[in-house]
Amino acid sequence: MSEKIIAVLAILLAATATWFALKPDSEPEPVAAGQHAAIGIPVERDAQAVPSDNKEKAHALYTEGLRHFQAADYAKAREKWDEALKLDPAYPDPAAGLDRIKKITGK
Repeated sequence: MSEKIIAVLAILLAATATWFALKPDSEPEPVAAGQHAAIGIPVERDAQAVPSDNKEKAHALYTEGLRHFQAADYAKAREKWDEALKLDPAYPDPAAGLDRIKKITGK
């Protein structure tokens, strides 16, 4: 019986130690105004004469590209962000993402 108690206590101790090791020391820093949370790039949009449908499609493409970027699939991210810029050339997020890819990949 005492071996079972020792085993349970060892498991609880290991779980507690793991929780404390993985727990962040503090809350994450808030995203600065004008920064995109996912990749830390400046975000400022000018209200241009782009149809709202194009802006929505461009934003959807940007979001899809962001998922590819976060998965380190830079070719697909570049493709989606290029499409987004064709729909809304004034949208700075995809352009900043493309700049980030250039810095990471060198091309």
